[in-house]
Amino acid sequence: MDKDKTLKKPVTTQQAFEMRMMRCEGKGLKEIAE
Repeated sequence: MDKDKTLKKPVTTQQAFEMRMMRCEGKGLKEIAE
């Protein structure tokens, strides 16, 4: 089942890491913009 999930929705650790970074950066950018 795990293999099926990875094949249907391939989410690499890098993608998850980038999403986390984007969230952190988004908050920081908002603070800087203001």
